[in-house]
Amino acid sequence: TETTVCVVGTELTGHWQRPVPIGRPLAGCRAYVLDDRLDPCPPGVPGELYIGGPQVALGYWRRPALTADRFVPDPYGDTPGARLYRTGDRVAWEPDGRIAYLGRLDRQVKIQGQRVEIGEVEAVVRAHPEVTQAVVDVDPDAAGELVAYLTPADAPDLAGLRAHCAQRLPGYMLPSRVVRLDTLPLTVAGKTDLMALRERHRQGSAVVPAPQPAATLAATVAAAWAEVLGVPDPAPADGFLDAGGHSLRAMRLVSALRDRLGRDVAVADVHDGRTLAGLTRRVAAAPTLAGTAVVPAGNPPALSTAQRRMWFVEQVAPGTPTHTIAFAERLRGPLDLSALRTALTGVAARHEPLRWRVPQRAGAPYVVVDDAGAVPVPVHDLSDRAPDERERALRAALDAAALVPFDLAAGPLWRVTVLRLADDDHVLAGTAHHLVFDGWSQEVFYRDLAHGYAAALDG
Repeated sequence: TETTVCVVGTELTGHWQRPVPIGRPLAGCRAYVLDDRLDPCPPGVPGELYIGGPQVALGYWRRPALTADRFVPDPYGDTPGARLYRTGDRVAWEPDGRIAYLGRLDRQVKIQGQRVEIGEVEAVVRAHPEVTQAVVDVDPDAAGELVAYLTPADAPDLAGLRAHCAQRLPGYMLPSRVVRLDTLPLTVAGKTDLMALRERHRQGSAVVPAPQPAATLAATVAAAWAEVLGVPDPAPADGFLDAGGHSLRAMRLVSALRDRLGRDVAVADVHDGRTLAGLTRRVAAAPTLAGTAVVPAGNPPALSTAQRRMWFVEQVAPGTPTHTIAFAERLRGPLDLSALRTALTGVAARHEPLRWRVPQRAGAPYVVVDDAGAVPVPVHDLSDRAPDERERALRAALDAAALVPFDLAAGPLWRVTVLRLADDDHVLAGTAHHLVFDGWSQEVFYRDLAHGYAAALDG
């Protein structure tokens, strides 16, 4: 990246009725809000966020023009040759000295964890011989996905457009939706009316309603497919990838099918089934879910481009918690540790990435999936301390856990600990490597853990 991952931050508590600030410069970091002449903006006046200090990169590899544009001479530093990084973020100083994020100055967005210049995608889309006009935007109803608005009305469909774009763009930059129009709507100033386009997209994105209990298995699979992929009337021959599917959508589809049908469906079923009809056949053949059944591994998993990049960073700077995700939940009331251990073991058995290790062979990473087994859950008792000291010890323990790195080759790539504050007050603290865990995973993790804990209590 252009800088270290964290350069500004702040502690936030309570309930906020306005957008939360992104914070102040961290120790050793410098942040500036500057206008287009690199003059400082006073509090409340929007400008661009510039980052300075030793954590700023030297530039982009073999891209001198882009480097010159984004890394500019630092007029406020004392180090000869120092540079400021232009983030492209539109920000303003708040009265208390924190920075408020107002949006982007350019059209750079994050798609599946990757930064994407929308203009680059638009250029490729417009190069299609059957496209007259094209606007690419972030899907308003599916954060982190792209929708392409095309003219004329008989412009290529999603499958045709993705096939064209795939010749020049990586998978995460391919549009997941297509809206075809006779003409693009314009504002009174003659510019493309993005708000009107987004409203048109919403009107055309109604999906099949969830089936009633008496619906057939095929209808249930089709309804889940429609909801996850945003396709109002999927056909049996529709391909998952052609409809804008990717790994996160595959996980969501599997989760929906497990919840609705109670069958042991895996992500491999989505990819191997390829089409709606193929997936329906695999779901029909899948066994009924039972307790802590292990999802079949299928073909050996492969690392995505983003995962391989994370692995490479770990090789360059081993032993750092750069990609560690930390989470904690306060558990009020009696806690059955045996049931918790059983539930966590079930979660690891069901979700294969939680059993990953990533060794290397000849300098290339590959995935090893360990057999399901008991998940260790150490307990640290803080209950004998005074209340104020107990909270300080809790914070220190959580901070320390977040700083413990993972050994990708040896595994495991996640850990949990229980911190006991009182007989009816505990904290479940966890850390996981970003290779196997993200924000969406956390929601699934908590849901499956709750179900498993309730089942363990019921015996």
